[in-house]
Amino acid sequence: MSVENSEKPAERDSGTGAVITGLVLFLLGFVVAFFPLWIARANTAPGHNWMSEGDPASGGAAIWGLMITVPMGGLVGLLGLIVFFVGLNKAKPTSPEPEDPDSL
Repeated sequence: MSVENSEKPAERDSGTGAVITGLVLFLLGFVVAFFPLWIARANTAPGHNWMSEGDPASGGAAIWGLMITVPMGGLVGLLGLIVFFVGLNKAKPTSPEPEDPDSL
């Protein structure tokens, strides 16, 4: 005996997941792009200039990492924005076509 499930599977809202994924990718791209600034700030001794490369107690050399992380983070952020807007288009409810009043 097999029991058949006659219920339809629940319809999935395909736009909501894409919107959330897009926002997460955008924020991740922003964090990746400017991460070397945080590293330079965190590795600098108190009272020293965190942007100075010549001071041995500063993390200013880490700022050179921006040459790699800004383009990478920018691409990830751009991808996130594209996914976000595509998800918004999918999440918009479509209006049903108006019924013909003569057919009633």
